[in-house]
Amino acid sequence: MAASNLYKASLVAAAFSTLGLAVPTPASLGSDLQILLHNDLYGNASARGDVVIVLGTPQTQQAAASDCSALGESLWTPPSDLNADNFLAYLAYQSGQQGGSGHWWPTRDGRGYPPSYPFGPSHGEVYFIAGSGNNGACKVITTSAQTFDMNCNAKLPALCTNTAPLSGINYTDTSARVQTQVASGNAMYTGFRDKISFRFLGIQYGTYPQRFTYSSALEPTGDVSALEFGAICRQIDGLTNVNDGSEDCLHLNIYSPYLPSPKTAKPMLKPVLFWIHGGAYINGYGSDPTWDGGNLASRGDIVVVTINYRLGDFGFLVGPNGTGLNGNYGISDQVSALQWVKANIAAFGGDPNHVTIGGQSAGAGSVRALLQSPPAGGLFAGAILESDPSPPSYSYYLSLDQEYAAQTVPILNLTGCGSSNSATEVACLRNYNASALVGLAAVANNVVVDGTYVVTPAITFNGTGHVNKVPLLMGTMRDEGGSLDTVVETTNLSLSLAKNFLPVASVIDNPSVFPLPGSGNVTLDIYNVTTRVSTDAAFYCLDVATAYAVAKTHLLPEMYYYQFNRSYQIPYWPPPPNKALCNAPPDAAHPAGNPDAEYFKCHSGDLTTIFGTWRRWGLPERDENDTPFTQFIIDSWSSWVRTWNPNPDPTLLKVRGYANTTREMALAGSLWAQVDASAPTLRKLQWPSSQEPFPEAAQCSALGLPLDYFFLPGV
Repeated sequence: MAASNLYKASLVAAAFSTLGLAVPTPASLGSDLQILLHNDLYGNASARGDVVIVLGTPQTQQAAASDCSALGESLWTPPSDLNADNFLAYLAYQSGQQGGSGHWWPTRDGRGYPPSYPFGPSHGEVYFIAGSGNNGACKVITTSAQTFDMNCNAKLPALCTNTAPLSGINYTDTSARVQTQVASGNAMYTGFRDKISFRFLGIQYGTYPQRFTYSSALEPTGDVSALEFGAICRQIDGLTNVNDGSEDCLHLNIYSPYLPSPKTAKPMLKPVLFWIHGGAYINGYGSDPTWDGGNLASRGDIVVVTINYRLGDFGFLVGPNGTGLNGNYGISDQVSALQWVKANIAAFGGDPNHVTIGGQSAGAGSVRALLQSPPAGGLFAGAILESDPSPPSYSYYLSLDQEYAAQTVPILNLTGCGSSNSATEVACLRNYNASALVGLAAVANNVVVDGTYVVTPAITFNGTGHVNKVPLLMGTMRDEGGSLDTVVETTNLSLSLAKNFLPVASVIDNPSVFPLPGSGNVTLDIYNVTTRVSTDAAFYCLDVATAYAVAKTHLLPEMYYYQFNRSYQIPYWPPPPNKALCNAPPDAAHPAGNPDAEYFKCHSGDLTTIFGTWRRWGLPERDENDTPFTQFIIDSWSSWVRTWNPNPDPTLLKVRGYANTTREMALAGSLWAQVDASAPTLRKLQWPSSQEPFPEAAQCSALGLPLDYFFLPGV
């Protein structure tokens, strides 16, 4: 945050303080705040139960105790076995990463340690904790877990308890005891903390003048409650199948391990993951528990932001020529949210210059659009595309006229809004009942070339179009189509392919390329081939072709690719019968499912692992590798957000005690390599992971989607 903004935030905090608000702020405490623990993802069942709030600003022991009390806490008493699991070591590591911003041993001038004390600076930083020593001294602890007596008037950082409970889907404590306020711009945001992170929910980030217009970032003002999620955008809710939501829905949610004080000279701002949900541009929302950002923020030491954006007709409908209804309103919302983050995220502990945009499915499609969007330039510095769909409307964008004919005309017919007068059509659509509009049998959900947010029909690899050149991580599930295809009870492969709108001749004419597995269950074998074709045609082939083109042209500075070969499907999707196919089959030793057995690794089967939320959903641990694999994936994703290299730093893993990820890397025996156009490989994500050549070359070629697709004449 710029110095002027820090000063403004300090003035706002002071102004709110004069109103008698008792909720503590980093400004009122005069210290930044950090929630620190060893988050092993076991939640309340973890054997590593200790968690502290770090008061980073040096102060006397009495002042530190007072600040802990203002937070509803007290100075921390370390456990007797802390040496065995010293999560405090990370404090010294992050201080080194920040150029030595921590507080080391004070001098022997009456404020420092006793001359007889044998330890020195090699034992790390020093923090006040609970307890008193000899001759009126106070207890302190080093980041190497050594405790001793210290003059109580020395000015040191301190460690408070954090007794806030872990939040969950069905219970979250937002009482005054755990509330925290943050000032940004001319606003004061009241959020709260749980056991693992600070949470600011339902913040309005943007506004727009009327239906079917672009949004703009909202300048925050006043007292803003951020204690609960905001309204979702108008949609048929994918969790409840209910026509729900509001047009006043431009909200975001922030999960942070750290809140800086305006008085901190060098705040330890964290890299930011800006998450865009999927849902075919017709449903989904940032408050879905699947991508609750608490575990990823806590274990990864990053800030996570999730957003809502307008969907369906409200987000993408194109009007007649000359009306200004140019679609992509949902894309404009994403840019508005990025602008809000750029202006405000520093107050919540995030680095506005180190934002990675990420999304899955339609969220990945959004990231792809933002990679070539001029207004998004400079608002992010890295990108993640997870399961980026590749039907024409996702990779190649229609013109306004094409979209009007394809999706708007059917909507006009169903609403009765069709007219020879363009203004009449627009007025009718703008005034049409929102719930009824959502319930129509036709919907607008295509990104288009609107001339403002998207200016070219596709990403160009020859340098002629606009591209925001940032590091890119992308990949797919092994069996994306397993949750999307219709299960056809047939022994006729052609019928199954046709029912799923997939190419028939290119598959039937190449039986050696698309062989039936021969499992003995012909219907399942037919579905297996159908899923393979749909995965390749709708996701994989053009995604690896994108990675290959990026690597070949050096269009982006970094290019990594992955394929998930282990998954844990979200509990509410897909519906039966696909649901059973996308979950690991149970056996006597694995009643909840054996992830090492064969099953479809389906679309969306990566999300509860990437965000560490399958326990939040109440899903069981299926085998001894479920939690270590989730730890490894979170460590890899957060490594990408921090460094744009998905290989975690071994030193970081050591100081954080992340032994399972260290073990995975040793078992794997190789690092995740960038895509090399001369011999392209991907990371197969399983336990342990491995580096493998791009698969499915013959299949993609048979489908007319070869690896060099983007270099073919006429493409």
